[in-house]
Amino acid sequence: MIDLYEKIGNYTLDVSKYVFTGVVITTFFRTFDAAEYIIYLAGITFALAFMLIAFWSYSKHNEKIRKGGKS
Repeated sequence: MIDLYEKIGNYTLDVSKYVFTGVVITTFFRTFDAAEYIIYLAGITFALAFMLIAFWSYSKHNEKIRKGGKS
């Protein structure tokens, strides 16, 4: 059976990596004068938020396994 927490963890970790990569690559190809720090801050904030959701989801998945549930 597919574990929802594991899939959510995988998905949000991927989104986190894509957001971070998108912010870094975008700022390499184009400079955004005054708004550059806002773009970095927003990108890093969203990436960290998705990463925290992924880690929470993985911990729930591992907790379920430890209690005797199947993965």
